Amino acid sequence: MSGVDQNIDLYRIPSKIVYFLAVVLVTLGITLSSSDVFLILSLGGNIKPGQFLLFIPIALFALSVFVRDEILLPNTFLIFVFVFLYDFVFAFFSPYILKSVVYSGWFFFDLMLVFFFVNLSDVNKAKLHRIISDSYVLIAAFGLAQFILGILGIDILVAQWWLGVVPRINGLSYEPSYFSTFLLLGWGYYFWLNITNTPSVGFFGQKWSLFVITLAIVLSSSRMSIGIMLSFSLLTMFLSFFNKKITIPKYYWIGFFLIIVFVIYLVVSYPVLLAGLGIAEGSAHSADDRIFQQNGMIIVFLDNMWSGVGYGALSAYFAMNMGLSPAELSFESLKNFEGGNVLVQIYAAWGLLFGSLFLLSLFYHLLTASANQYARAVSIGLVLCFTALLLNQNVFRVYFWIALSLLMCLQGNCLKKIRLRRVRR
Repeated sequence: MSGVDQNIDLYRIPSKIVYFLAVVLVTLGITLSSSDVFLILSLGGNIKPGQFLLFIPIALFALSVFVRDEILLPNTFLIFVFVFLYDFVFAFFSPYILKSVVYSGWFFFDLMLVFFFVNLSDVNKAKLHRIISDSYVLIAAFGLAQFILGILGIDILVAQWWLGVVPRINGLSYEPSYFSTFLLLGWGYYFWLNITNTPSVGFFGQKWSLFVITLAIVLSSSRMSIGIMLSFSLLTMFLSFFNKKITIPKYYWIGFFLIIVFVIYLVVSYPVLLAGLGIAEGSAHSADDRIFQQNGMIIVFLDNMWSGVGYGALSAYFAMNMGLSPAELSFESLKNFEGGNVLVQIYAAWGLLFGSLFLLSLFYHLLTASANQYARAVSIGLVLCFTALLLNQNVFRVYFWIALSLLMCLQGNCLKKIRLRRVRR
């Protein structure tokens, strides 16, 4: 692979100015990939900064294919392409075609993102690795600044408040759970670097980075992400007794204990933290909403088990099952019918065959063994993030595919070389 990469420049554009601007766009696009509330363009659907900032360098790189001799593709790339084509065809049979086309476009962008990143040169892949790993720390630090300034009475994009005075930090995301889902990518990554004593490739050290991200997740008060974080920590600690290669630093045991004590203290002192779960005679609106969304997606799946309906049409079929007419469908009216378990969404969207092909391709990368500790770290972050996605959102989140692209770059044995000259002949 390295022999191929050494001959591949980032965009094969001679101008250093254009190259510099492209690097800036890529850096900003990756750093802002979790943004749901900042720099959003509304053109039919919402176009987020992680999409429009990365679009130009990706488009320029795609054009360079016409002058290339070789390209690199992940082993599973063509399967993802087939699933995309299947989804795109279904978009034109959707009760609300515009949304289905938008979602197909989102899927296509994610695939182009993968194609773009895996074909970078060795030098640029190292830069990509640093940018992605640092982006988690920077966004977590922004969240901590939100918390401090919020207590001082300065509101910077805070979406929710506890008791009207304490901010539930959400970074640049729509809500705290979305913010913490993004940070699980970084938390899993730096967690693994710490317990394997692997140095950080970014500007920030692995210990400091793990501390900042952990604190940001705790202060987001996302019960889902805190639960995932503590559960995985406990599992790793248990496995460390049987696997001598896994070493848990003493400071981590102390930190784990302090987090549990802190969470218990907050729950006992502020029962409002249990709001929405139906615990302690409280309302179960948060849990009920997710159960409602999941049950709706299950019905869509059962009605279209073999063929699916296309990802962008899920909310439309869900809404019509609840009594809405096709004339009433719009981006706004369908907001209450989105989300739910991502696994159910995948099978409802693409049916048993194509849904299984998509998941097998995804987990091929997530579970492929690698001696590269950085690849393992990225993989753990992706698994934790995907676990959070099982409860909400969708599988097209740009930051998820950025991390997946990095994993593919680090898994050199998962890439294959395609000679374009032979294809042209």
